[in-house]
Amino acid sequence: MVGLIGKTAIYKQVNKNVFVEEYLNTNHVNNIFGEYYYIFEFDKHKYDFYTDIKNHIERLTQSEVAELSKCHEILPGDFLFTDEHNINPLTESFYSISNQFIKKYKDFMKNEISKYFHFDYYYQSTPTIRAQLAGALGSDERPRVHNDIMIGHPPAEINIWLPFTQAYGENSLLLAPLDQSIQIMKALDFDFDLFSKKLQYDDDFFYELRSILSPLTLDYGQAIIFDSRCLHATQRNTTNNSRLSMDVRIVGKKELDDTPIDYVGTGRLKMPFQPGLYYDSQFVPQKHGRK
Repeated sequence: MVGLIGKTAIYKQVNKNVFVEEYLNTNHVNNIFGEYYYIFEFDKHKYDFYTDIKNHIERLTQSEVAELSKCHEILPGDFLFTDEHNINPLTESFYSISNQFIKKYKDFMKNEISKYFHFDYYYQSTPTIRAQLAGALGSDERPRVHNDIMIGHPPAEINIWLPFTQAYGENSLLLAPLDQSIQIMKALDFDFDLFSKKLQYDDDFFYELRSILSPLTLDYGQAIIFDSRCLHATQRNTTNNSRLSMDVRIVGKKELDDTPIDYVGTGRLKMPFQPGLYYDSQFVPQKHGRK
């Protein structure tokens, strides 16, 4: 079905008021950066994710990759098929990425990301690496608009999106402004199941959403931090260049410790959003973040 985002989180009346209060009062990104997003640059030579991803694909295919954005040209045909969960075999293969990449990722999350935050935080233990391949088959014509909270994530999370290739136009992530994202959820009384149904079946609602979404334009060596309440979506890649990227999340230790709600993912694993499970077991202590 068009617009399908998977099973949504449902908060019963007993804790819905608590959930809505957390949803509306979470505001770290705006408090720190004065806006709902912040684009930063990092040392792509020190954190050479590009080479690790390139090496992974070459080991997988036993073929040379001239440049990541053209990796679709050497992939087996079945790798270009996107399933109903918007996953292709290349994306799935990244769950077995090298230990070298993971070590570099952990260093990045501890030492690079901590530059921007003035509180202790947990970070996602395993990064989500995605391939939005040029010429992909089976992907939805309609972007699957959502935010991560809809599938069980805590509202206090902060999203970080880092492309390994140039991201632009139809190969990039679509992002909506925070104010409009919140207005839409308020109008639906924070009923994520209703949001999902309207996304699938209500054309006027879909086109209203589509009108507030804009593609990010980023180069490798740049990344964006954004408020997790912002609606966003991937889209069918109609460009000639594949986009490979990593999306990860952090959450303040205090917010996670103090929340009265046990947040659990709605996916097959029903992953609890707890240290040692979804998040790394050790939090990153406050160092020298922005004041």
